[in-house]
Amino acid sequence: MRRLTLLLAVAAVLLPSLATAAEPTVYDTISKHYEAIRMILLHDSSDGVAPHAEEIATVATRAAGAFDAARHGVDAASADRLRELLPELAKAAGQVAAAGDLAATREAFFPLSQALPKLTTSAARATLFFLP
Repeated sequence: MRRLTLLLAVAAVLLPSLATAAEPTVYDTISKHYEAIRMILLHDSSDGVAPHAEEIATVATRAAGAFDAARHGVDAASADRLRELLPELAKAAGQVAAAGDLAATREAFFPLSQALPKLTTSAARATLFFLP
């Protein structure tokens, strides 16, 4: 009986988190790829940056086209602001993807880094990023 009670208690705790973790928000996806770019640049390289930047641009463009505030983890009051920000993020990420060498990649990364805190505010998340 104790095992059954323990199993049910564990299931009650884990199942809701598994259901909500199935689909990441736009913020989650963009911040994951942003962090990957940041780490690459931190190691004085630009190798591997383009695929992450392209994914940010794709996600931001797709989200701007079919925007759903609840799916993207924002309240209705922030939805318009985020909808306007997504094309800016897509453009900045596209510039990072198209940059050639390390210096150009770092220069292109700056506008993306400026846009990301706006996304953080719109998505009601608190994250601190350190720029390389």
